[in-house]
Amino acid sequence: MSLRNVIERFIAHQARLPRGVVGGVIMARIFSAANRHRHQITLQQLSLSKKYAVLDVGCGNGDFLFNLRQHSPSCFAVGIELSSAMSTIVQRRNTNHRAGGRVDIARADWSRLPFLEDSFDRVIASNIIYFWEKPHESLSEIHRVLKASGKLTIIFQPIPPTNQAKYLSYGYVTYSQETVIQLLNDNGFRIIDVLSKEENSKNRSWEVLWITASRGA
Repeated sequence: MSLRNVIERFIAHQARLPRGVVGGVIMARIFSAANRHRHQITLQQLSLSKKYAVLDVGCGNGDFLFNLRQHSPSCFAVGIELSSAMSTIVQRRNTNHRAGGRVDIARADWSRLPFLEDSFDRVIASNIIYFWEKPHESLSEIHRVLKASGKLTIIFQPIPPTNQAKYLSYGYVTYSQETVIQLLNDNGFRIIDVLSKEENSKNRSWEVLWITASRGA
């Protein structure tokens, strides 16, 4: 196995559940670099109003939540994260913000959200759907905590067939636009919008999708 493959495999496994000081530091930097532009697009997609409660499912190092608090200070920003390394990073970042700029963070399973019904106006799930072991349960829980007028936005990269074997070997579940839409429909959501953007790096390009849905009837 080449050094490049070893590095790719390490990053893929750490992306699922960052572990330890090294994993936490490395993945926090990778998340920040990869998602900087995506966060700005996501904020536009959310159509935020004052005092909205926003949940980030699998919030990583908290970048989106802190950007959200700067963009819309009156909004209530909450993140859940399985990784203790990432949760610790968010908690430490909180100490560097005044009370008005802090976010709430909870360690929780994606399929068991520790919130009451109808708690959130907006929910995002960014780069996390690949790791849901029980996607129907995760979406059912999101549906439960979302307000009747709320919206869910899922952000992900559809994996082309030529690369699926590699990602499957890393433990990812690969999705296309069609399979995510079907998954949302099957769990009581109604599709509102699909946004596609192309990203580039050196000689590579890939598609990123923002699929937004309401709770349905």
